[in-house]
Amino acid sequence: MIKNNVTVAILAGGKSSRMGEDKGLMYLNDKMLIEYVIDEVKKISDKIIIITNNPEYEQFGYSCQSDLIKNAGPLGGILTSLTFSQTRKTLILSCDSPFITSDVLSILIDKANGEDVLVFENNGEAEPLFAVYDKNCLEQIKELIKNNDLKMKNALNSLKTVLYKFDEYDFNNKNFFTNINTPIELSKHQKI
Repeated sequence: MIKNNVTVAILAGGKSSRMGEDKGLMYLNDKMLIEYVIDEVKKISDKIIIITNNPEYEQFGYSCQSDLIKNAGPLGGILTSLTFSQTRKTLILSCDSPFITSDVLSILIDKANGEDVLVFENNGEAEPLFAVYDKNCLEQIKELIKNNDLKMKNALNSLKTVLYKFDEYDFNNKNFFTNINTPIELSKHQKI
């Protein structure tokens, strides 16, 4: 079901240093990694933006925005996402997570409320690229980047962050958080 209260921002601006080429455009079986993400998120929002410095992502037909601050890692991608978001709440995802599902993401969106960040917690760890961020975060994120404090853990600690426990058995999805960073990981998930 389409939710009008959330923009989805897909981060595709990473250096892909372990993959050797732009990982969002790498094929897993018959689709590019980012296509798996797009296919799921378009079920829940018609407001989708791709944060990338690579014009090849324009082929998907969504708004593509370059990082406002270069070399600021995922935090810079989140800053750009929130700046261009059409809504108060923005679901932030990575382009290399082909096993996400719209059903699970919908639960996170529905739980988002007054916090700055609602983030999935998986095995005791926060998953900052599977989270809903509020526009309230913008000034704090700008300040962190200005101070060259780019660690996502520090950002989550400095914001009003709520963890939402992900239970792979409740959601029946053991691979939900799997992201593909290397050619070995890519080949491991290819169909035989």
